[in-house]
Amino acid sequence: MRFYLAPMEGITGYVYRKTYQELFHNVDKYFIPFVEPHQKRDFNAKELNEISRENNQGYCVPQILTNQAEGFLRTAQALAEQGYEEVNLNLGCPSGTVVAKGKGAGFLEYPEKLDLFLRKIFASAPCRISIKTRIGRYEPEEFGRLLEIYRQYPLEELIIHPRSREDYYAGTPNWPVFAEALRCSEDTAKMLRCSEDTAKMLRCSEDTARMLRCSEDTAEMPRYGREEMGKSQEGSLRRQGTWPVCYNGDIFSAADYKRLLTAFPTLSTVMLGRGIIGNPCLIDEIKAADRLENGWEQEKDPVSGFKKDQHPGRDWDKIREFHDLIYQRYQETLSGDRPLLFKMKDLWCYLGSLYPGQEKQIKKLKKVQKKGEYEILAGNIFNIL
Repeated sequence: MRFYLAPMEGITGYVYRKTYQELFHNVDKYFIPFVEPHQKRDFNAKELNEISRENNQGYCVPQILTNQAEGFLRTAQALAEQGYEEVNLNLGCPSGTVVAKGKGAGFLEYPEKLDLFLRKIFASAPCRISIKTRIGRYEPEEFGRLLEIYRQYPLEELIIHPRSREDYYAGTPNWPVFAEALRCSEDTAKMLRCSEDTAKMLRCSEDTARMLRCSEDTAEMPRYGREEMGKSQEGSLRRQGTWPVCYNGDIFSAADYKRLLTAFPTLSTVMLGRGIIGNPCLIDEIKAADRLENGWEQEKDPVSGFKKDQHPGRDWDKIREFHDLIYQRYQETLSGDRPLLFKMKDLWCYLGSLYPGQEKQIKKLKKVQKKGEYEILAGNIFNIL
């Protein structure tokens, strides 16, 4: 299984990504929160910090938010010049201000415009393109048409959050709709394998013709078949898309992950967002649970006292180290207590779920105005274990 970190504006910035990579080393691909194309200027200082190769360890993919092909291509070119080989198109952001402009998940409301947009960017893109999408603007029934459009293009991959924009993050992800996308991807892969087998057969036919010293006309027949049929099949496959599918949505525990894999045993890529933000050890817990099923044993943690069947793979000391290192780096990059505490309070909106029974302390923490007060309260929460 390959694990990706979802882009979450305001949280998974370069400080977060860099710190996570240093301590955990278990994410295969990081997605940089979206940048929007500018008509009259280049990247600003904040954006340059986000996309700087120095600030991005591991394999990172910048995300672009726009509904204008020219702007997308201009930004993709600038990112390619920075050394990025892949960019991601954001068709999933449910923010009201974004959707109102027909961007993010709002673009899904206009499938014909989206099709024309994709036609233009795939014709001239300087790098590979992946797409992160929801399954519709209003209803899941919209996804059939959207999938039909996506299948026309050679995506690097299709990352699907199986909710409509109207769902936002409520309810449960629509697994039946996701299953259809996964089936289409697997069917295309089978077609590709058939195409490769056909090409091998045609090469054998040409070799046989040479061995038998056939006439020139006879020898030309398999050569024509190999070249023309091969081109035809290749073009057809590219139009239908040969992309893999990645799942994103509501994986908050090893048990959630197991249910997903039980439903989709052929799935090979998962994107985690809120799950990792709320529990930085989530991927380690998923892997530990898998090892437990295969006979691996973990001793009782001498500090937390948790048994192996409660939180295998969770390292409480590492979670605190992660928090402390992020806090230190925000102090180095941000000016003043207010922006520093704003960042940390955002993080605790998710991290707080790890500490049941500490709701009052976390509520106080979210109201502090001085970093000294914050440090005392955060220390008290961590010291409960």
